Amino acid sequence: MTLKRFFFAAIVSMIVLFLEFKAIPFVLKKTNLFHPKLISPVVEAEKTKFYLKYVLLESQVLLWQGPFVLEGIGGIEVSIIEKGRPIKIIFSSERDPRSQLASLQLILKESKMLEAIKNGPPPKLIDLTGDKPYVSF
Repeated sequence: MTLKRFFFAAIVSMIVLFLEFKAIPFVLKKTNLFHPKLISPVVEAEKTKFYLKYVLLESQVLLWQGPFVLEGIGGIEVSIIEKGRPIKIIFSSERDPRSQLASLQLILKESKMLEAIKNGPPPKLIDLTGDKPYVSF
């Protein structure tokens, strides 16, 4: 009698496992009740931060702190080391980091910027979130 119950329990467990791991996911996928392409905002922000960090490291920019998401302005804040001094930069989370990095490199290479770094205090903030980036000393 116990051997009969064991085989019955084994058959029932196999049916349950088959339904749970094969049949139900197949039905959900075919009926579009399960949408795996939906991404939560947290996952999207982490992807953006990772991509920005990858672009900065790829272009050999020395990253000091960050990236941190600034939800109020839709930006990502990082601190980099330029000429031995930290500079806080805010990138837009909606635009491509590569184009923003090109703008940043252009800003850092400007002669006025280099003179300001040599003669006075370093810039406190470079904001790339808007259409026209600005530098704050």
